[in-house]
Amino acid sequence: MNIIESLQAELLQANCDVISVLRKARVISHKLNLSEFEEWTIKELNGYNDTDTYPIYRKNITGKIKYFNPYHGWCPVLFYSTEQENNLSTCEYKDSIPKIVDLLNNTTATLTMSLPPEIIASIWAESMTGPMETCLVLDKSTLKDITEQVKNKILDWVLILDDKGITGNEVSFSDAEKTKARNDPQIINYTTNIYGNVEDTQIQQGTNNSNQEL
Repeated sequence: MNIIESLQAELLQANCDVISVLRKARVISHKLNLSEFEEWTIKELNGYNDTDTYPIYRKNITGKIKYFNPYHGWCPVLFYSTEQENNLSTCEYKDSIPKIVDLLNNTTATLTMSLPPEIIASIWAESMTGPMETCLVLDKSTLKDITEQVKNKILDWVLILDDKGITGNEVSFSDAEKTKARNDPQIINYTTNIYGNVEDTQIQQGTNNSNQEL
């Protein structure tokens, strides 16, 4: 079984390890000198920076702004307008796939994303109680969708390579396959499908790290 067929077979498994297929996709893209696709795999494995362009499936991630009440747990923040609530409840998600997998494997905790101090201060500006611990609470299905989208992008990509006759052997590719990959518009422009129109990038609300709250 060649390296492309091997990756296809792994992606079709119900228990497909998204971290493993990302690493294999990085090896393949590196050997084929497909630098843009390799850069995407690296960002998915290591996480994104605030200044990076985010893939479509990591944009406009929504959750609920909640504060922690020591007696009642996480309670929703009441906003003066739907517009304010929507703006503060939408973000771009930058954590790495390994971190997402780790968070998803914890089945008993609430998934929260920290908010910057200035956002928290604005939320509690008119409150008599003063600022309280406030976070963006996400549904785990949102993060699961990110991992599934990553697997779908890799599967689409390897199917294109297969259709073009770029299959390799166990660990390498011929010079002819490398040349074909570097000169095929569908292959070299594939990352456009991942990032979409960069002009539509959502401005991140300054969320930092996601955590599990027990």
